[in-house]
Amino acid sequence: MACAGVVASAGAQISLFLMTKSSRNVPLGKGSTTAHGFNNETPGATTGSLQTIIGSNTIGVANGQKHEIELLEEVGLSNIHQFILKDQSDGTDVPNSDSAFKTLVIGPSFSIARTSIAYTVRTGEVLYQFVDSTPAIDGVTNGDVILCQLRAD
Repeated sequence: MACAGVVASAGAQISLFLMTKSSRNVPLGKGSTTAHGFNNETPGATTGSLQTIIGSNTIGVANGQKHEIELLEEVGLSNIHQFILKDQSDGTDVPNSDSAFKTLVIGPSFSIARTSIAYTVRTGEVLYQFVDSTPAIDGVTNGDVILCQLRAD
C-alpha cells in the first residue's frame, strides 16, 4: 500500500496543504486510544491545524471543485487513517469519490492509492478510511508541519 518515497510530476498535483500535527485521546470502550493529526470535525476536540493556498481548510479535487477538509487523522489500533471532505456550502456534493483524486500523500514518504481507500458518503460529507501498517502521522512530533497532497496520478 504505502510506498517508500514519493516521486511524481508537479503537473499531477491537485492540492498541496500543510497540516500541523496534534494528538488527542479518543474514548474506546473502557479505555482510550490516541488520534494524531488534524480534527476540526469533533465538537470540543479540535486539534492541529491546516494551511492551504485557498484558505479556510479548503482544498481542490480533480474536477476543479473546492471542498473543506474536516479531519485528517491516524488513530492507534492498527494505524486506522481517516479523513473527511465536506460538501460545498452551496450543496454541491464531493464528486464521485473514485474520481476526486488518485493518490493521497502524507509527508515525504507515505502515499496510498485511492483504490486502497474505502469511502462512505454521509449527509453533507464523504468519509475516507484505510488501514496501513506504516504510521504516516504518529511518528511526527506534535506541532511539526507535515506536507500533504491529493494527486491525480
